[in-house]
Amino acid sequence: MEPNAPTPTLHSRTRRRGPGDPSTGGGMSRLPPFLTVDELAALVRVPPTTIYTWRYKGLAPPAHRWGRLLRFAREDVEDWIRGHRVGQD
Repeated sequence: MEPNAPTPTLHSRTRRRGPGDPSTGGGMSRLPPFLTVDELAALVRVPPTTIYTWRYKGLAPPAHRWGRLLRFAREDVEDWIRGHRVGQD
């Protein structure tokens, strides 16, 4: 690091990039084995409450529950996202 270079801070104003953000270059293959509601919401860019609404309506990917924890398997999320493609004939 250069001696006069600014020190990075926790509160930088850069945009946070999620695991599926195309700008990170990783795509969905870099997703963790299980995603939280917040991670899934960030991936599809909707509020977490939308994920809960989709679950209630049967529109969200299948989920696993461990006690109070709700998790979505990466494979299920990838299949769910692929199933919602439009215009791919």
